Amino acid sequence: MAGSSRSSPRVPSPDVPAPNAAQVTRSGTGRIRRPHHKSRTGCRECKARRVKCDEKQPGCGSCNRKRIECHYFHPVCSLNNEPIGRIKIDPIRRALQEKPSLRLPIRSGNSIQKSSSPLLSDPQMMSSTLDLEHLPITVGTPVNRRLELRIFHHYQKMTSYASYGQQAWSKWIGNLAVATPDVMNAVLGFSAFHLRRQVGEDDMEVREASHRYMALAIRSHAEEIARGFGEDNAATLIACGALILFHTSVNQSFISGKAGHQLPMHWFRPFQTAAVFFNLTRHQIDKTPIAKILDSFLATVPPPRIVRALPFPNFDFLLEGLESEGLIEAVVEAYENAVTYLSEIYHLGYQKPLRFPSEVSARFVDLVEAGAPRALAIIGYFFMLVKIAKVLWWVDGAAEREFAAIMTFLPKDWWPIMNWAIKEFNWSEN
Repeated sequence: MAGSSRSSPRVPSPDVPAPNAAQVTRSGTGRIRRPHHKSRTGCRECKARRVKCDEKQPGCGSCNRKRIECHYFHPVCSLNNEPIGRIKIDPIRRALQEKPSLRLPIRSGNSIQKSSSPLLSDPQMMSSTLDLEHLPITVGTPVNRRLELRIFHHYQKMTSYASYGQQAWSKWIGNLAVATPDVMNAVLGFSAFHLRRQVGEDDMEVREASHRYMALAIRSHAEEIARGFGEDNAATLIACGALILFHTSVNQSFISGKAGHQLPMHWFRPFQTAAVFFNLTRHQIDKTPIAKILDSFLATVPPPRIVRALPFPNFDFLLEGLESEGLIEAVVEAYENAVTYLSEIYHLGYQKPLRFPSEVSARFVDLVEAGAPRALAIIGYFFMLVKIAKVLWWVDGAAEREFAAIMTFLPKDWWPIMNWAIKEFNWSEN
């Protein structure tokens, strides 16, 4: 109708494109949306709040305004959220540049003196079922962070059960670990192996972590030794060296490629060479709290004397018939000294059982390696003292395994002399 107020429909101009559905609001009017770049690599805090992240590093603008820590899913950022310029990321080193030297360089002023490198010269120290070439330098995913806390908590819990001297040692290592990545890797690896012995082989997370962290610790320790030692790294070398040493002794069943029982050489060669290493580095930590404790470990047992002259020769039965065997004087002296050390440890109240493997003579260690029955009987009683002592939380179960191995190598006509130890271990042939 001519008088109708209804307007005719608009015809869109061919020069103006029609708005799409995304540009039309509920009111029916068209609006062009501004270009938008979706954040896919933003920080965790922005993702949790469902806000756009400008992805600036080390801290995004939103986190800086709110004065909160900014964490990304890729490598960890600085906690102060202040710009530090371009971050340089060094390439991952996939393998050691060269085989660790058998000499220990010592930094002295501007010169480097060469000395023996005992701790890693023993092949037992470098044993591992993992290939070091494929290990990352650091591990920083949330899953590994949770695992690290679990393993470190286990270390703290177990050290609380130790004796006073052991607690002081463990506290020193723990404090050093939170400030030194190399020591932390050694603590995590050492603690993971102990936790693995408790939870069993079904926990693959702990099983893999035990090898991973200990292998990282061994690699960094070898690199530090090759670089030389001084006041700046002596404490780190001692702490890592001690943890690697203890790991090599008690976890041989996990790191050895041999099946079945073995002679416990991993308790003697490493301990004797480690004592030399600790003596080399001891003077660098004179002002640290651990110096006195390390001195007590390095202090030698009083000079050997004839066991029968002791007030309470508890182990003199291990020397019965020695004179009739027609042995050379050096072998007789090696046996007498070893039994003397057993008696000294016994009369010290089992407080320092690890002095035995570090103090016995090289001749005695050779006799153990040769499988001499009297030498095997003597070290069988050493492991009995380790079991009775209960001052070392990390050896639980190790003494039992080593004693069982010794009994398989010991001739049966020597078994009666082992009655005391057999009762302590509650051991039977079956």
